[in-house]
Amino acid sequence: LAQINTGTFPTANDCSITPAPNTICLKASTNTTYQYTVNNSTTPPTFCLTVTNGSTSYFTTNDATPTAGGCPGHSVGGGTVITNLVKNPNFETNVNGTGTGGYGTGGVGNITRTNDGYGGGSATTMTWTTPATSGGATLYAATTNASSGIPISPGTTYTVSLWGQTSTAVSSALNIVETNNAGDQVANNTYSSVGVANTWTRYSTTLTAVANAANLSLGVRVPALAGTPTNFTIKIDNAMVTEGSTLYNYADPLTSPSSWVWNGTPFNSTSTGPAL
Repeated sequence: LAQINTGTFPTANDCSITPAPNTICLKASTNTTYQYTVNNSTTPPTFCLTVTNGSTSYFTTNDATPTAGGCPGHSVGGGTVITNLVKNPNFETNVNGTGTGGYGTGGVGNITRTNDGYGGGSATTMTWTTPATSGGATLYAATTNASSGIPISPGTTYTVSLWGQTSTAVSSALNIVETNNAGDQVANNTYSSVGVANTWTRYSTTLTAVANAANLSLGVRVPALAGTPTNFTIKIDNAMVTEGSTLYNYADPLTSPSSWVWNGTPFNSTSTGPAL
């Protein structure tokens, strides 16, 4: 690929009838497909191109040396590429959504980022210093609060998953809240009840976003905590929201750095890569 007059690489692979300015057309054939990404904000700008013929993939970057495999964020051998819509899915930083929680009536506690996440790394942990007496309690993931969250589209199917752990054997469930553009709830449902203490469990479900839904928040919910000990905790980690009805293995650019990429600021943007 040659740089264009602006000193940057083409912004996209666009073979449409009316391609956008400053793009390139690498047209797929019966057996050959192209995947192209570019970063013109670095010095110097960079690009990466993956070419797949049948089940064989090679990639090239600025150095123009073809190498077996694929660029980060691209599929290899014709595999599926997915995007995780959760912007801070493994809570490794406090940027954009370490989690927020409700404590139920009478509950008091705090939320922190702890270094005991699923498979290592960080988790978001909510600890009650005073148990709730009614109303239940939820620790929400990847959202600033329960009335905002992950952008979704009405009528679109999503698969939602989250790893969670509670400190005592209480009934717990995946809780999903959908809100409209004004932040009003349009759906609030719980799924996948479990009750194993101190054991990481993957909660998951597939849903179709309701009419007027604009955002989704996911979390782990427990019933009212009257009678449970103080210092009861919910921990959450590895949140994932993908389009479609398939539950994929969790991945992100930190745990799969050779194949997954952030689509913007690390830990504050969606991420993309091959399904693992």
